[in-house]
Amino acid sequence: MGAEPGSRLATLKNPVSEEFDALRPSLLPDLLLSAQFNCRRGASDVFLFESGWAHQRGTDGLPVERFLIAGVALGSRWSRTWNADPAWRADFFTIKGVVEGLLELLGIAETVWAPAEVECAAAGGAAICRRDGEALAFVGELKADLAEELDLPAGALVVELDGDALQARWNEERKYAPPSRFPAVARDLAFVVSEATPAAALREAITAELSDWAREIRLFDRYAGKSLGAGRVSLGFRLLLGAADRTLTDAEVDARLEQVKVRLAAEFGAELRG
Repeated sequence: MGAEPGSRLATLKNPVSEEFDALRPSLLPDLLLSAQFNCRRGASDVFLFESGWAHQRGTDGLPVERFLIAGVALGSRWSRTWNADPAWRADFFTIKGVVEGLLELLGIAETVWAPAEVECAAAGGAAICRRDGEALAFVGELKADLAEELDLPAGALVVELDGDALQARWNEERKYAPPSRFPAVARDLAFVVSEATPAAALREAITAELSDWAREIRLFDRYAGKSLGAGRVSLGFRLLLGAADRTLTDAEVDARLEQVKVRLAAEFGAELRG
């Protein structure tokens, strides 16, 4: 992606000035300056986005042109009405949800989010969305010192998407699947694993083990506490299971979930939380 760590500037041989001696590798700097302009004039809720071209220096020394979509968000997610809650501020998950909604609209499925280090984002405050190893987008909280330098409030969010990668994976085909005539069985399972274990990896393994019974696998809880031990977290998943040709019995569901527990224990050292 245009703003991933290690990006190299594409410089100009004959710039008009030293200040403009390189092509922009990201859309975020200009967006942050626009957010600064608004905040210095009293705006407290700022949501900006831009789409356009950015450039990096390729391995052959020549500029590589990329189409990017970027955004900056800070402040309240809702209009200021009499019943607005001050706590309803845009956060990491707000912007991650926007990205996921766009990916769903484009028909891009089977994406994986993982923590990542991004130059402009706070340590531990960013994640990159990938599909088959290719980066599609990143979301992160702006570094505190950078926010302070720009006179932006703490907690400002930045997002950037690789427009070329999205276009290459855009799936215009929509497949309709009729709803099942048979009810789903809901189960909640929480697994204690190392805090370094991505929730997406557990979800992928659960989905693979449940196979065609998996109607929905959703992470609904993450807990870390002294009772779990240092470096351990509990990840809770809501499972909706159903067969296409019959109503599942409790015995069938219990047997399949036992296989899930065995697999997660073997692959991740996961322990079922009571």
